[in-house]
Amino acid sequence: MIILIGSSASGKTEIANTLNQKFGITKSVTTTTRFMRRNEIQNVHYNFVSKEKFLQMLNSDKFVESTQYQSNYYGLEKKEVKINGLSILDISGANKLLKIFSDDIFVCYISSSKNIRKERMLKRGDDPEVIDKRIESDNSLFDVSKLKKVNHVVLNENRDLLNVSKEIFNEYKKWSKRRLKWL
Repeated sequence: MIILIGSSASGKTEIANTLNQKFGITKSVTTTTRFMRRNEIQNVHYNFVSKEKFLQMLNSDKFVESTQYQSNYYGLEKKEVKINGLSILDISGANKLLKIFSDDIFVCYISSSKNIRKERMLKRGDDPEVIDKRIESDNSLFDVSKLKKVNHVVLNENRDLLNVSKEIFNEYKKWSKRRLKWL
């Protein structure tokens, strides 16, 4: 399983979509309580639910991991875990999955500068008053040193998404081959 981790607007979702479209890696659909952005599709980009529904799912043990970020809940449902798939998680979620599936997870950390991320957030219509707060809070929330394991770090600064995705896919293939030699 590939896990993509990165701060807000680092490009995780677009990279995940490219990995799916160009390389056939199935993306897990995360459940969230945040509002749907324009151009997002229910059960494609996220499973959008109310806070009440999320908490009900949480109490029913539907999630393999969950977190609260920017006053919204996010969780990866157990039924969405795909060994040969891809998930977008925060550091806490990745560390939880690493505890469960340790050797079966390829962790890729996506890095982007504050200025690039701010520009992307403005383009996608995020509230300008919230952007600077998100960027600052992301500094500690997405500190790569808090990850139990990182297989690859990619810098996503004004690069073609296909090239970034190819880099991740090629590193994942190398990792998979090395891993299979030990089995």
